[in-house]
Amino acid sequence: MLEPRKRRWFQIHLSAAIVLMLAASLLLYVNIRPPRVIPETVLVYRPQPGSPSHGMTAQFLGSGWPFHNDGGFATPALPEDGEDPVAACQKELDRVGQGRPVWERYNDSEAVVLNALFGFALLAAMGVLLEYLVRCREAGERPRIPLRPATGLILLAVTGMLAWANLRSEAEIFYQPNGALESQCLNYGWPVTAFAKFPPQAGAGPGSTSFVVGAGWHRPGILIDFFAGIAVLGLTGVPTEYILRRREARKP
Repeated sequence: MLEPRKRRWFQIHLSAAIVLMLAASLLLYVNIRPPRVIPETVLVYRPQPGSPSHGMTAQFLGSGWPFHNDGGFATPALPEDGEDPVAACQKELDRVGQGRPVWERYNDSEAVVLNALFGFALLAAMGVLLEYLVRCREAGERPRIPLRPATGLILLAVTGMLAWANLRSEAEIFYQPNGALESQCLNYGWPVTAFAKFPPQAGAGPGSTSFVVGAGWHRPGILIDFFAGIAVLGLTGVPTEYILRRREARKP
């Protein structure tokens, strides 16, 4: 009987290729989807007596994942009676697209490169793991992974929650003593801020003295968030694996 031809290291099974194709399609979608408004940054300026200033301002998340091409915009339009301000801002953002009311995006090139590297790394890791599991199944061998499947699924869910907590933005709004808006700051990271960004500010434009755009990494925050994530995964995985092994040992 002829033995099946041994696959080369770069040849993958059809099932693994289908999963990678679906994952690549999902990555492509999250990187080209339309920009969306960050609800907590929406501010509405109603006409005040003696002041011509009115309109809406908001920050938005542009295309790209996990690093967004963020930006901000302002418009003299006001939400209609009974209309949700967030929906009104999203409608205005969809209408103007890349037109003049949308302020310049920043970190475009950096975000594109980082997203491409992240996507390739994610697909490569998925491909290696899937192909390893499929080949072990064909050979009738048990995968040499020191964790139970249930532990792996729980750690995967916790990792997803940690990634969500670190990639979502929290808006911090600063006001002047007279109550006027001074600036907005978008903070990223958990449990502490690892990256802070000052987008174009509400009510200001590129020619205004109050126009502030800046971003910066907080190195202590990066280290704290990294080790906090490792600690959370360790405190989740070790007890879970211990409990599962104790339960298996008790079975007759």
